Amino acid sequence: MSDTKPDPDRSDDATVMNDRTVRLAGPARTALGSGPPAPHADATDYAGSYTVKGLIGQGGIGRVYLGFDQTIGREVAIKELLDPAGGTAMPDAPGDPARARFLREAKITGRLEHPGIVPVHELSAKPDGALFYVMRYVHGRTLEDALQECAASDPESAFACRMHLLGSLIQTCEAMAYAHARDIIHRDLKPANIVLGEFGETVILDWGLARQVEETDAPLAGIRSAAAPATEGSDLTSVGELLGTPNYMAPEQVDAAFGPVGKASDVYALGTILYRLLTGTLPYQGSGRGILQALASPAPSPSPQLRRAGIPPELAAVCEKAMNKDPRRRFPDAAAMAAELRAYRDGRLVSVYAYSRRELLRRFVARNKMAVIAAVGVLFATLVGGGLALRYAVEAEKARARAELALEEVTELGELAQAHAHKGVAALAAHFKALESDLQSLAQNPKEEPEAALRAAYALLGSRQAGLARLFWVDPDGLIRAAEPQAVASFRGTSIDANTATQWIEPGAERSMSSGFRDGPRASWVGVQVPLLRDGKRVGILAALLRADLVIGAIIPPAAPVRGRKPDVWAMQRDGLVLYDEDPDYVGTDLFRDRVNTVLPGVIEFGRRMQREDSGVSHYAYFSSDGVGREHYVAAWQTVILPSGVEWQLVVDYPYVVVRP
Repeated sequence: MSDTKPDPDRSDDATVMNDRTVRLAGPARTALGSGPPAPHADATDYAGSYTVKGLIGQGGIGRVYLGFDQTIGREVAIKELLDPAGGTAMPDAPGDPARARFLREAKITGRLEHPGIVPVHELSAKPDGALFYVMRYVHGRTLEDALQECAASDPESAFACRMHLLGSLIQTCEAMAYAHARDIIHRDLKPANIVLGEFGETVILDWGLARQVEETDAPLAGIRSAAAPATEGSDLTSVGELLGTPNYMAPEQVDAAFGPVGKASDVYALGTILYRLLTGTLPYQGSGRGILQALASPAPSPSPQLRRAGIPPELAAVCEKAMNKDPRRRFPDAAAMAAELRAYRDGRLVSVYAYSRRELLRRFVARNKMAVIAAVGVLFATLVGGGLALRYAVEAEKARARAELALEEVTELGELAQAHAHKGVAALAAHFKALESDLQSLAQNPKEEPEAALRAAYALLGSRQAGLARLFWVDPDGLIRAAEPQAVASFRGTSIDANTATQWIEPGAERSMSSGFRDGPRASWVGVQVPLLRDGKRVGILAALLRADLVIGAIIPPAAPVRGRKPDVWAMQRDGLVLYDEDPDYVGTDLFRDRVNTVLPGVIEFGRRMQREDSGVSHYAYFSSDGVGREHYVAAWQTVILPSGVEWQLVVDYPYVVVRP
């Protein structure tokens, strides 16, 4: 078994183009056993602890042997570092990036103690200084092998075969969730790096491209041996170097304009694997160069539903979210994706899919079919021969009708809330776009007298923009030259750093919107600034301070009551700051920390879900106004992205039942 054959996940162009970079992780089957290893007569010395039985495979910087641990009495996989000529690596020169990357692979893999991640038993060096590490030898086949076997069947059988592999994908997501929880990303997830063990286990291999989320491929310290002291290398990734397999790479791994590489990059790869499970093909076909160009294009990722009919719509929705080209629109990490896949597998609702009323009703009947049949059977068996049989049958039918009506009503409330949330975020985005446009217009060639110019600007903006509280003219040194209204005239001549109310202003920013903040109870604030330009030259900053709660309250149209149920509208920032609520007691509070909210565990849990997901429909409950019962709400939320990437989340909820003890 050798790694020199073409990888089925890559086109020929991609293999050639990335031979030095993509294959740094080592062989695709680093610790996999699916057949006898190739004979190898090399008398490799591993300090006398291991016997080499044969060569498993060889990659860009590593070679893997099947070995036998004489101390424990078990088969192991031994990966050793190679020199550029393909032989065993000799003592490295200072700044050797291959050695540093090899060390990082071993250390990161060794830190991830999870059943779904191949364990590292030992990291050491041979007497000649060559590095090696010892791993578990996994008996089984790769997910790539399993997919190839499915492809040999007729289309319907192949689809059923691939759907049987969904459980393995869920296990992969769960293993990656463990890694993401420790801020480690893989960067080269693909079916060839996922092993399906002989006893139902799923194991992720080849962590050669893994790194910490905040790490920028900095060097790692080496292991000292008798033959050669370890040295630290320079940058492990050269400028412009691509790391990953093109067919499974996220757009940001190709073009930094999409954002930084992070946990969402692994989510994209997992989404691509799901795409292949659903369709039997990859989302992008052709040469490696063509695939990279498609990834870097602004066109959205292809939907699996366009490739194959009959795909479960919930799984298609999960796949589309995971493969969104905007990392902010994907699942934030593998744990969130795993939760949605488990929900589908277990027959629960998938939050990223918008169910119709008919679908919800059908699911309800399907999930409770046996219970309904059993209940009806017991009822008629008990009442057989009795004159009350017809009456109870009618009552049972009425109860069923009431249950169906309640389900339809809850679904309708969810759809109405979702539609209103969409309208609300669209209105907010348009409002702040108009505000930014107004500020830019006023900041072009202003009058020489700051006070007069700002007074006119404040009067104009105040007639157009809700919630405008203050306007500042700031010079390039951060001194406030003018302030409106007159009540804050004392700010003139002071530094923005000396005033709590102006510390959100950033003198060096070309254009920015601050995150929301609070200054006292029952209020939330936000700032927007643009550069003051005279004849194209920057002469200062025009900055507007707004009451976020007043802006939202004025912009969001009221939601109509439904059957006497009056909806509630509120908004929060992702960090938990409540920007707006129809109850002013909650405005400016922190949903997760302030005492006014800690008595609302259902709402807090709902807020945690909002932090993880951009949109959805759910429910929560808390004590009713009389303090006796629990009031349940159907709630929908939607995220709006404002200037400078500021994110607000708007919630619309409807009360639907009060449960009393």
